[in-house]
Amino acid sequence: MEKVAVKSQQMTPKNFSIFTYGFRPFFLLAGVYAILPILPWGLNLAGFLQPSVPMQTWHAHEMIFGFVAAGISGFLLSAIPNWTNTSPIIGKDLKRLVYYWLIGRFVFWLYLFFDHPIFGYLLFLDLMLPVSQTLRFSKIFITTGNKRNFIFIGILLALTSANLLLICELNGFLEEIGIERSGLGSILATNIIMIAIVVIGGRVTPNFTRNYLQLKNSTYIISKSTYIEKPAYLLIFLNALVDLFMPHSNLSYAIAFLAGAVHLWRLSGWGGLKVLDNPIVWVLHLGYLWLVIALLLKGLEGIFNLPYNYYLHSFTVGTIGLYMIGIMSRAALGHTGRTLIVSHLITAAYLLLLGAVIIRSFAPFLGSYSNSAMLATIIFWSVAYFLYVWVYFPILIQPRVDGKPG
Repeated sequence: MEKVAVKSQQMTPKNFSIFTYGFRPFFLLAGVYAILPILPWGLNLAGFLQPSVPMQTWHAHEMIFGFVAAGISGFLLSAIPNWTNTSPIIGKDLKRLVYYWLIGRFVFWLYLFFDHPIFGYLLFLDLMLPVSQTLRFSKIFITTGNKRNFIFIGILLALTSANLLLICELNGFLEEIGIERSGLGSILATNIIMIAIVVIGGRVTPNFTRNYLQLKNSTYIISKSTYIEKPAYLLIFLNALVDLFMPHSNLSYAIAFLAGAVHLWRLSGWGGLKVLDNPIVWVLHLGYLWLVIALLLKGLEGIFNLPYNYYLHSFTVGTIGLYMIGIMSRAALGHTGRTLIVSHLITAAYLLLLGAVIIRSFAPFLGSYSNSAMLATIIFWSVAYFLYVWVYFPILIQPRVDGKPG
């Protein structure tokens, strides 16, 4: 994904803009917004903020459709031109997408602090970004006949639908039509993100590992057999489907546990133990390992009476947190002409996120200390992404070091 089309002109500070490539504004916004929605959540846990809106649903929405959506946007805006051999979305068109994202965040923060129905209706403005991206990216995939990536059309449509469900839930519309299950939109969105990570992770993690091992002149062979790839995709789709229609059932537990076992087998063939000397590669293996752990925990939920959020936060804090920072920190280096080696501060950020998910995993079992553990998770997570922003802010706002456009 680091390859960028080379043009004849040189990029200089005078003609450079942060809107010269999609990863720049969105990776920066993702880093900042990894922290911002955490703050009211932490204040709420500490008893300093008691908004009239459902805090848990607001927090889930902003972490998914604020933080994660910005990261996914940056990734797709950078990857799709390479996948389809088309021109990247830059300049005014890219600015428009960024404005859509900012408008969505603005109305959701208004909704948090102002209890009036009009602010609930304004939440529908947050659909501008996902609808615009879904239409535009789908047109590119279809017109170029890029069948290998048609799956992203489904992912984008499903995420847009999940956003709509969450907004309708916050406005009370689902309850009015007899849908009483809370968090339906966030459950759908989380499962779709899991599918996206299985797809993207299954491509980039073994490829990046292979590239690094070749540099080391290693003879290790990465294993990607269709005998494991097809069941891995099938089971992750079934896990999402059953989670929506038959949650907390024996069938959902069985599928999740089997999916965890299959994805552990998948991960074991990617040579993770061979790259422990390279943080920018092992962070992706570690993120995928937490996907495996999350699925296995869900499978054990019924046997050991584990809380559902034990599985949920293992995935959201562990897999999403590590994969997002891993992909962004690598892609930003590659797309700006830099060597693919992260600084010690970014390695520390990876380890802080690992600490965050471990603490969050034990939080439900700590009784009166559970809130303190969750606050510690917030601190670890926030410091990790602060370090990311600190290191990558100058990288994302300056021209490529090789003078090429992008």
